[in-house]
Amino acid sequence: MILTMLHAIARESEAVYATSRALFVARATARTIEHTMTTHQLGHSCNLLVSRIAALQKLVIEFDEDIAGVEMGSLAELGVRAQTLALLLLLDELCDAMPYRSSTHLELFTGRLRTIEDVVWYLFDSLARINKLWLHHRAKPHALAAELTPRVFNTTGFLEYRSAIRRAQRAIAELGADPDFAHFLRVGSSSTDAPRIRRACDQLADVLSVALAREPDPALFLAAAVLEPEELLDPARPDGRR
Repeated sequence: MILTMLHAIARESEAVYATSRALFVARATARTIEHTMTTHQLGHSCNLLVSRIAALQKLVIEFDEDIAGVEMGSLAELGVRAQTLALLLLLDELCDAMPYRSSTHLELFTGRLRTIEDVVWYLFDSLARINKLWLHHRAKPHALAAELTPRVFNTTGFLEYRSAIRRAQRAIAELGADPDFAHFLRVGSSSTDAPRIRRACDQLADVLSVALAREPDPALFLAAAVLEPEELLDPARPDGRR
């Protein structure tokens, strides 16, 4: 479910960006009909995006509120936190399908990853390191930063935070490039005799490749944060309501 929501948000954020550009062109060229149609399309895309962000945000915060808090500084942060949750859930699935100290499916392991426990600790350690990159920039400013004027600190802190989030996104994508882990995913994805393992490995690889890189208007992100559950749109229903 989380993976599906990540893909949907990635599509909708791209749609909002593309439609916004088309709206600018229609306005600049005074094409009234195109402007009206594009405005309607943009409103629909924004509604879908807000709904999906809000739903994913609720799931993520229930999982990591104690670590990362209830605030989301950007769509990219939501993506990193959702990827972390999805990866940990998929690890649980793999552990259920492949019990600890099991002598089965040995073909999945190579190099330093000799057991499913090694895979678990590889991802645990990697995700802790990756999330520390940006969580550090969500902490209170230290004494030296406090000497700066609020405006300078806010600007500098925001740029450092955005840079840290981008590094975290790249680091998550690069997890799959580790040769031992890449071998595990590749062999697991072709395990025709173990459908649970095959599905989990396919989804692990997919999660590593999904990045929410196209930031929406901040007002949309704020709207997603304050929506009540009954206000969320359900794209599956004709009226868009739950």
